[in-house]
Amino acid sequence: MSNQLAFATVSFVLQQRLNQVVGSDVSSATATNTRPDGTGASPLPAPGVNIYLLQATYNGPMSDPFLPTMSADATRVARPVGAFDLTYMFTFHGDDSKWEPQRVQASVLRHIHTNPEIGKDTIRSLISALPGTHALKKSDLADQFENVKLTPAKMTLDDLSKIWSVFFQKPYALTSIYYASVVLLESDISTEASLPILKVVGDVTVMSDVRIDSIDPPMASVSAGTKIVLAGINLLGDNFAYQVGGVDATVDIANSTSSSVTVSLGAGLLSGPATVVVQKPSPFGAGHVGANSNVATVQLFPAVNTITFTPAAGPTPAQFDVTLTPNVELAQTAALVLNRLTPPSAGKPWSYLLPATPRSAATGSLNFVSLGVEAGDYLYRVRIDGVDTPLSFNGTSYDGPKVTVT
Repeated sequence: MSNQLAFATVSFVLQQRLNQVVGSDVSSATATNTRPDGTGASPLPAPGVNIYLLQATYNGPMSDPFLPTMSADATRVARPVGAFDLTYMFTFHGDDSKWEPQRVQASVLRHIHTNPEIGKDTIRSLISALPGTHALKKSDLADQFENVKLTPAKMTLDDLSKIWSVFFQKPYALTSIYYASVVLLESDISTEASLPILKVVGDVTVMSDVRIDSIDPPMASVSAGTKIVLAGINLLGDNFAYQVGGVDATVDIANSTSSSVTVSLGAGLLSGPATVVVQKPSPFGAGHVGANSNVATVQLFPAVNTITFTPAAGPTPAQFDVTLTPNVELAQTAALVLNRLTPPSAGKPWSYLLPATPRSAATGSLNFVSLGVEAGDYLYRVRIDGVDTPLSFNGTSYDGPKVTVT
């Protein structure tokens, strides 16, 4: 999902992309972001293309799955997300005697037709190159799961006439209209998260030659060498292979049977849900396809090395700093879950869910801005791709790990 910088980021990325394209196709051509009537702070290009955000409209079908989610007592448990389509007005300028507006338009339209998506890697590259004080430096548009796509709008002559004569009251300039969809804006409000379930009871039967019925423990440390036990049918045999999260795992033959196999996790795994598969070789030898088990899942949690709370100082807000192993990749989501140990003040929540601040590379150091978290002692969990670090249980209640907010 994206923060409030998303709209401006789309405009910025378009301007940077098209600036390279038109500059190579038409001598001295540039791309700008200013008002089409020339009254903006920056002049219109001559020659070049001007990119102007004309309108942002609510996308109902894409927003419906993200409507505000509340618990039975009306406590908000998920951040609202709004989906929006952006309407862009591209105007083309230059010397008509040299056909510069038409040449620039053809260059831009050809590029967009060939590359209609604004890729996540492009966004990350452009944002990471900005100086630390830039207004868009904290944009996280690259983290939303949906790519922004550009499609041409069907505009009649009457529509274009209204835009120029009513909106801008200027003579017509060569114009193309495009939609950029979809941009997902996520609220920054605090939400609450319940404590984890202590026991899950269920039974699933999968008809297969090789079958995994359960994994013990269902949540395990992501560290290399961690042992998990697979229970099922026909899990052990000559040249069987075991993979967790796409990484080969080592089987402990001495402590394994056909119905219970102990494996050790390999190195290089990421925190989060990981698939577990047993691969049975073909009895006909190499070159023949064997049989795979059903795909099971184990939840791999990271190791939290340190957590510190820094109170607010002047314009700098309070924040939590967490170091953990392994690194959190750019495409992974991270959050800090806080559950209060003592009753809060009237009107204050029992728990908080704080998203990690945007990062430009894989890292083992995460920052979480404290959004109105009340002073006190809290149980904490670091959540990576939906998998939480574990809490300690004393037999009657959860009692750690803890962090103090001052």
